[in-house]
Amino acid sequence: MIYVTNTTDPQAVFVPRDTAICGGTLTFRATSTVELSTVLDCTVLDLKSTKIYYNIALALPENATPGEYKYVMKSGNSVVSTGLMVVGEYTVDVAGEYDKPITYEQYNG
Repeated sequence: MIYVTNTTDPQAVFVPRDTAICGGTLTFRATSTVELSTVLDCTVLDLKSTKIYYNIALALPENATPGEYKYVMKSGNSVVSTGLMVVGEYTVDVAGEYDKPITYEQYNG
C-alpha cells in the first residue's frame, strides 16, 4: 500500500516492486475502488532503481477525491506492480466506534 498527499504538486512515491527490474516505458494507472473511475493514467520515470521499490514522481489531478484507489504499474505490456494507494490523510473514524460500559455485580450466596 502506498500513501500520497492530495496535491497537484509532484511528489516522490515509493512503489513496491512485484518483479525484477524491467526495461521499457513505465505507466501508472489508479482507479477508484468506489466509483471504478480512473483518476490517474500517466507515463512515469523511475528516478532511482532499487531492488524493492520504484521511486517515481506523481502529480494528482485537481479532481482527485480522497480515498482508496487500486493502482497498476506496467513496463510496456508487463505488469510490474499492483496494489492499493490511499490519497489524502489516513484517519480513523473514532466517532463510529462503539464503546459500551461494562458493569459487574458480585453475589454472595
